[in-house]
Amino acid sequence: MMRLLPFLVIALLTACESSSTEYQWNNDAGPDGSNNQNDGGPDADADDGDITTDPPPDISGTWAQRQVLASTVNYPMIGPVDTFHINYVLVEVTQDGTTLTALEETCEIIVEADTDLQTTIIPEAFVASMDHEPKSALLIPAVGGYRFSQPQYYQVQGVHLTDVPGEELPTEATDPRVFDQDEDGKAGLTVRMTGMLTGELYIISREWTVLTSGIVATDAFEGLIDWEGAQITLGASSEILNTTPESVTHADASLSNFRYVRIADGATCADVIAQKESLFPAP
Repeated sequence: MMRLLPFLVIALLTACESSSTEYQWNNDAGPDGSNNQNDGGPDADADDGDITTDPPPDISGTWAQRQVLASTVNYPMIGPVDTFHINYVLVEVTQDGTTLTALEETCEIIVEADTDLQTTIIPEAFVASMDHEPKSALLIPAVGGYRFSQPQYYQVQGVHLTDVPGEELPTEATDPRVFDQDEDGKAGLTVRMTGMLTGELYIISREWTVLTSGIVATDAFEGLIDWEGAQITLGASSEILNTTPESVTHADASLSNFRYVRIADGATCADVIAQKESLFPAP
């Protein structure tokens, strides 16, 4: 990161706080997991049969990962908009029995939405500024094999927090906790907008994710992402863009998901991006 995922719920259109009569805003898109609607992945309790006693599969090595983080953003002019942050990640997995470490390097972030009115662009400088993050994970015995489980992991962008889960995000660019992560002279991180509204947003964000897969194979596996996040707009290139719209994790948990595909040792982010269409074909 996140990695998205690293988290990046980024405004597609200008908005101000308002309620929607078409959507139940029962999730604050913040760090409080009690409101989360996702279940974190396949339910092992639904399986029939005995838990495996076989040795765990060897999944050490180099992988490409695609993460999709789905959210709904509430715009008073057009209502709720489904938004998808698609993160392509290079992962180096090391393994000691069932204990894993996944060292992640975010390669590219693409934002898609169910509207053609606006496009959000995540600049290369944004992606390049993200830390290469080692994340702990486990292989959990299950019926028919092992599941990949990555416990709750927080990622923070553009701000230094002492208490990452509990500290309030700053709302002013002058807050001493804010820093210019992408080193472009603007506080936080810069996101570009094109379409009906054109300009830049300067943002900070915090998210947490939990990954749970189905049965792992040594060449590929996939599962669901349980997640929440919050973003603050600290400024913008125009006053009309300088807002923080209401955003929640998408109610359909299956839309937030991930897939790991093994690639050649020594592969780089450039390889992941060049091969993403073949590695992650459209359904």
